[in-house]
Amino acid sequence: MKDIFRKILSKRYKYKVLINSVTDIVIFDEDGSKEIKDNIINKSIKTITYDYNVITIYLNPIFIVKLIINLFKHWNSYKSIPHNFYILYILTDIKILKPKIVITYNDDNIIYHSLANIMTDIKFIAIQNGLRESFIRERINYNINHDNYFCFGEKDIDKQLSSNWKIKKAIPIGSVKAGIALSMFKDQQKTYDICYISEYSSEDKITNENLEWANNIKKVDKIISNFYKKHKNIKIIVVLRSNDNNERDYFKNLFDTSISFSNPLRYLDSYKTILQSNLSIGFGSTLLVESLGLKTKSLGINTAKSNKFFDYDEIVYNFDDANSCNKFIIDLIDMPYQKYYEKMQSTIVKSMNLDINNLPHNIIRKNIDNLIYNSENG
Repeated sequence: MKDIFRKILSKRYKYKVLINSVTDIVIFDEDGSKEIKDNIINKSIKTITYDYNVITIYLNPIFIVKLIINLFKHWNSYKSIPHNFYILYILTDIKILKPKIVITYNDDNIIYHSLANIMTDIKFIAIQNGLRESFIRERINYNINHDNYFCFGEKDIDKQLSSNWKIKKAIPIGSVKAGIALSMFKDQQKTYDICYISEYSSEDKITNENLEWANNIKKVDKIISNFYKKHKNIKIIVVLRSNDNNERDYFKNLFDTSISFSNPLRYLDSYKTILQSNLSIGFGSTLLVESLGLKTKSLGINTAKSNKFFDYDEIVYNFDDANSCNKFIIDLIDMPYQKYYEKMQSTIVKSMNLDINNLPHNIIRKNIDNLIYNSENG
């Protein structure tokens, strides 16, 4: 109950008298809404982005009556009073919009799944936006119940079903952002030998819950730093997480001031950098798996002695000693991509099912058009 109170208190509030007009699609949450609006939903379809971090207080009798009805109709006696009121308030707000589809890029969001479990007359579409490894799945103590789930590949379906998450319809299409990057950045030249994927966190963001994760990332940072110092002829670029100067300074101290960086202020620049690189290296980033779909060799260095952070054995090197690791990296850089692809083809398809001729955003758009226009015709 305390967690719900904290969530409610952390929200922003605004007041309205008039209720919103009817729409065809609700994009649930600002996260990923740019990709959905710009690349997936046809401009002719009426769409609203619903930011659940802003709670609208309606001074409107129609809304209040509908809210009371929903509180009686959908009250869950197993949930707390704040939880029920919070979820059913959002449910009422969305029901007034009368959408045919609710779509989200926030695929493991508790509010989204709570709504999907109740609003069975609306199509719910979730787009996978990150890896769902066991250390993440273990922290989720609420029901995941996907209606339509556009995910990276069959490997993700198997992982999620193993955690008893329910998926009514799963469509493995690869990463939407990687697909958009492929359509934007065609025919990139391989400029860098390695793009090192930053998973940097400032000290103030490291908690007991993510301490093991953070410590392993630091170990891998040090391994690649030492590799770079021994192989100055290898051209490395660091794919930054943010535009934070602390992150840049951290890597300048680890490598040296001449190290190259991606530009996080440029849209999808991390994906462009991967396309320009021969090999992606990191600890457990989603970008390592997305690299497979971007025709870039990929390597996760595992210092954790466990697969709970990154369960992709085919592209993982279990770190033992620096010399062996350095040789493995050099051999992987030198391997022609065609040979790598022939070796990894099955893994690539199962992990990141990205088809250049049928990109993810186009697949989802076709599905949405079918749902919208078939509904109108029906």
